[in-house]
Amino acid sequence: MNDGECNALINCSEDPSSFKKYILYSVKDAQAKSLLGEKLESLGPDRLLHFLESLKKLVTDSIVDVNQDAENIYAAVQIIELLIGKIYSGPQIASILNHIHGVLLLFSDQNMFIQNCCCQVLEKYWKMNLPSKNTAAVNVIPYLLARALCPIGKTQDVIRLYEVKEMLELIDFQCLSSASLVSLLCKAASNEVFLKNKQGIEFLSYILTIDLDLMVMVNNAITFMIPDLKDAHLLKVGEIYYEGIELAKMRNCTSQYEKECIQGLIVCALHCHRVGSNKCSQKVAKVLSVLHKHKHKKEPHIEEMLYSLYKPLLWRALDAPNGDVRANATALFLGVFPLIPARYNKVQFQDTLEEQCSKIKELMMDDHEAVRVCATQGCAQILEDFWKILPAHHLTTLLTTLCCDMTHDMSSSEVVVAALQGVQLLLNNPLSHVALKKLLPALSNHIYHPAVSVRNVMVSLLLTLHQTSIFKFWDLVPAEDLLSIVENTKPGPVRQKIVSLLVHLYLPVDESLSVQIQITLDMLRKCPDVHRSFYLDAYPHVGLSSSLRLVVGLMLLIKECIEKGSVTLSEDSKLHINSDEVEKVGQVLEVCAVLLNSARKDLKRNKQAASTLCSKIVPLIPRILQEFGSDSVCNEALSLIMTNLPNEGLVLLKKQCYKMCKDKTSGVPVQTSASLALIRIGGGTKIISHWSEVISTKLESILDCKIADPNALTSVDAPSKETTQVLQTISNVLESPEYTTLMECSALDNLYSVLFSTVDLLPQYHVLGQSQRLRADHFKILVDCLALTARFSIHIGGVEDLILIAKTITNVVDNTKSGNTNRSAILNNVYKVVVEGFQVLQYSPDLLSLLHHIATSLAASEISSHRLTLCKYLHRAAHFLGIHTRSENLREVFARVLQSAAQNASKKELKDVECLLLEVGVTVQRRELGKSKRRPWDGVAQDIVQVVTESLSDNEISSRSDLSPLLQIIVDCIERSDSFSFSFLPALQTAALTNPGVAQLLNLISP
Repeated sequence: MNDGECNALINCSEDPSSFKKYILYSVKDAQAKSLLGEKLESLGPDRLLHFLESLKKLVTDSIVDVNQDAENIYAAVQIIELLIGKIYSGPQIASILNHIHGVLLLFSDQNMFIQNCCCQVLEKYWKMNLPSKNTAAVNVIPYLLARALCPIGKTQDVIRLYEVKEMLELIDFQCLSSASLVSLLCKAASNEVFLKNKQGIEFLSYILTIDLDLMVMVNNAITFMIPDLKDAHLLKVGEIYYEGIELAKMRNCTSQYEKECIQGLIVCALHCHRVGSNKCSQKVAKVLSVLHKHKHKKEPHIEEMLYSLYKPLLWRALDAPNGDVRANATALFLGVFPLIPARYNKVQFQDTLEEQCSKIKELMMDDHEAVRVCATQGCAQILEDFWKILPAHHLTTLLTTLCCDMTHDMSSSEVVVAALQGVQLLLNNPLSHVALKKLLPALSNHIYHPAVSVRNVMVSLLLTLHQTSIFKFWDLVPAEDLLSIVENTKPGPVRQKIVSLLVHLYLPVDESLSVQIQITLDMLRKCPDVHRSFYLDAYPHVGLSSSLRLVVGLMLLIKECIEKGSVTLSEDSKLHINSDEVEKVGQVLEVCAVLLNSARKDLKRNKQAASTLCSKIVPLIPRILQEFGSDSVCNEALSLIMTNLPNEGLVLLKKQCYKMCKDKTSGVPVQTSASLALIRIGGGTKIISHWSEVISTKLESILDCKIADPNALTSVDAPSKETTQVLQTISNVLESPEYTTLMECSALDNLYSVLFSTVDLLPQYHVLGQSQRLRADHFKILVDCLALTARFSIHIGGVEDLILIAKTITNVVDNTKSGNTNRSAILNNVYKVVVEGFQVLQYSPDLLSLLHHIATSLAASEISSHRLTLCKYLHRAAHFLGIHTRSENLREVFARVLQSAAQNASKKELKDVECLLLEVGVTVQRRELGKSKRRPWDGVAQDIVQVVTESLSDNEISSRSDLSPLLQIIVDCIERSDSFSFSFLPALQTAALTNPGVAQLLNLISP
C-alpha cells in the first residue's frame, strides 16, 4: 500500500469524502475487495489501531444523522467485514459495531440496501462467536422479522433469522420495551412464509418454547391462522408442534407446553364446527395427524404424551350428547388408534385393544350421520393398517359391519359412499382379499344406486378391483350391464370411469382391425344407441392412431357393403351388414363421426396422420353420400365427418358441402356442419349469399302478406322450413370458433342489410296483427331475424343500430297484449343479445336511456316470468353501466325496478331484485370511492329505502303475510351506509299498524 492510500485510510475521520470514494471504488467487485483486504493486512498493528480509532470517530459522527451520512457507515461496514475473523477482531471492532447496532432500525427506505449490509455484518460477528457479541445483537431480530414479514419478504430472510435465533435468549419478554418484538413474533407465527421451509418451521418451534408468556401468545397466533390454511400448510403447522416437544423437554417446560399447545389443539378439534367454509375441527385434526403419524412410528414419548392428553377428554367426548362433538371425537380417536401407552404389558395392551375395537363398532352404529361417516372411514383405515394385530373376532365383526351394514345404510348416501371408499382402501392390503371375495358380491347393486355419488364411488371400486390379481370387475357387474348404463348415463365422471373399464373389451387396441370391427358391430347389435356415449369417452384411452385405423376400416366396410350388397363378418351370420340396412349403416357412420370429432385437436397437430386419413376416406365419402345421403342419420354423420376433416380434404368435398347447405330436407345440424366446413375452406361468401337469398325471399313474402287483403292472412302457406333452418344455422355458426372467419367475408354486409330490414318490418306487421289473427310463425321469423341483427350489429352496425333494435323490440313488447306467448319469444331472443352488447360496445349516453326503457317495460309487465327475465338481464348489464354512469343517474332505474317488484312480485323475485340493487350499489361505491371521500352508496341506499317504504304504505302490499325480502332490503341498505337519514320512518310507522313484520323491523332500526 502506498503512502497516499495509507493516509486516506488512517485519516478517514478527517477527510470522510475521500475515504468514502476510495472504499466504494475498492469494493466494486470481489477481486478489488480481496485486494483491499491485503492492503489492510499490510498496515501493521500500530497503524491498524490508529486507523480503527479514526474509523470509530467517523461512525460516531455519522450516526448523528444516519440517513444523511449513510454512505460513510456503508464504507465503514465494508472495512469491518474484511477485518473481523481474519485480520483483527479486537474491542475496537466491537465498539464500532455497537454504534452501528444502535442505529440499525433508524435507516429510511431509501437506504434499505445499506441497512441490510449493516445487519449482515452484525450477523457475521454473532455467528463467529467473537467477544462482546451480545451487545450488538438485540436489534438484529426485529429487523430480520420485519424484513421477512414485508410483502416482498423472501425465504432467505427466514433462513437468516433462524441462524441467529439464539439472540432471542438475550431479550427479557417481561419488559414493556419488548412489546413490539412480541407483536412481530406473533405475526411471524401467523405468516405462511415461515411454513415454506424447514428453517421457518424450526424457528417457530423455537419461539414457542423460549418463554411461557410468549408461548401462549404465539400459540394463539398459530391457532387463529389454522382455519385459513391449506392442507399442505396444516401439516407444516403439525411439524412445528412436533419439533417443539423436544425443545420444551430441553427447557424443562414440557408440562406447560403440552397443556397449553397440544391439549389446546385437542380441545379445538373436539369442539369446533365441522361444517362451513373453514371446517375448523377437521383442519385442527389435520394438524394433530402429524403427531399421530410420529406415534405410529413407535416413538414412546409421543405415545405416552398423547395417551395422557387424550384420556381426560376423548372418552367423554365420544359419549357427548352433541352429535358434532361425537363426530369430531370419532375422527380423532380413529386417527390416533390404537391409543395405548408404550409402558403397557402384553395383557394390558390386548385388553385395551379389545375395548377400543368394541367402541369402533358402537360408533359405526351411532344415530348421528356424521359420526357413522367418520367411524366408517376410520374403521377402513384401521383394517388396512392394523390387520395383523387386531383380534380375530373383532376383525371379522368390523369387516362384516363395514361391507354388509354400512354399505346398505338406507338413511344416508354419505355413509354408503364412505363404506365403499373404505372397501376400496382395503383392497390395497393383500391380506384382506380372501375375506373380501366372499363379501363383495353383495355390493353389485350399488351400480344402480339413485345417488350419483354412490355410483361414482362404486365405479371407482370396480376400477381398483380390476387391478388386483384375484378379482375382475365382471365378477360383480357384467360388462353388458355396464354398457347399458353407459347408454343411459349423462356425461360425467361416472360414465367416463365405466368406459375406461370397458374400453379394453370393446375397443381392444392390441387386436387386429377385423376383430375390432366385429366387436364394434356386435356392440351396436346389443346396444344400438351406446356408441354415441361410449366412443366419445373412449378416445382418450385409445389415442389417435387406433381411432383413425378403426374409422378407415369402418368406412371401407360400408364401401364394400355398397359394392357387394352385403358383408358377413362371422360364421354364424350374426355379424353382417347389408346395403339396405340403412339404420345400421347410420350407426357405423356415427361411430366414425364421434371418433373423428374427438380426434380433431390431435389431427391439427399431426399433419402426417391427417394427410393419410384424407387420402383414404375422402374418395369414399361421395359414393357413401350418394347411396345413403337421403337418410337423415347418415347425412348428419357424414356432415360431421366432413367438418372434422383437415382443410386439404374438405377442398375436395366442397361441392358436397354446398349441396348439403342448400338441401331443404337436411336438418339444422347437417346445414350447420356443412356451413362451418365451407367457411373454413374459404367458401363463406357463397354460403352467405345463399342465406341472404333465402331470408330476403321469405321477408318479401311476409311483406306481401301484410299489405294484402287481411282476409288472405289465414290462407297464406306456412313459412318454409328452409328459412327456419337457415336462421338457426346462422345462430349456430355465430357461436362456433369459425365466427371470426365469417366476419371477414365480403358478403356479410349484404346479409346484415337484409336482416336489418326487419327493424321497419316488424312494427308494421305487429300493428296490423293487433286487430286480427296474428300468424305466430311469421312473427317468430321476424323476431329471430331481429335477434340475429342485434348480434351482428355488435360488430358491424355499432351502438346506434343496437339501440334502435332494442327500442323496436321493447315497443313491440309494450304493445303486445298481456299473456301473449310472443312476449317470451321476444325477451329470450333479443334482450339477451342487447345486454351482451353492453359488454362489447363502447359506452354511449343512449345506453342509459335504453336501460330506463327496459326498466319501464319491466314495471309495466303483468307477468312474473317476464319481470324475472328483464331483472336478470338488468343484473348482467349493471356492472357495465355502473362503471360508465354517475350513481345518481341509476337511482331512477332502481326505483322503477323495485316499485314494480314490490307491487306484485313473489318472494323469489323480490330476492332477485334485492341482489340486483345491492350488487350494483357496491359496484358504484367501489368506482367512486377512489374519486372522493364521500360514500355514493349512501345516496343510492337512501333512494332505495324511500321507494320500499312508499310501497309498504300501500294497503294491498302492507297486508301481505311475508314481507321479509322487502324488509331485508331496508336492513341491508342501512347496514351498508355510514350515514343514513331516517326520513322514511313515518311511512314505516303507518305500515306497521297493519303488519307485525314491519312493526318488528321498526323496533330494530329506530335510531
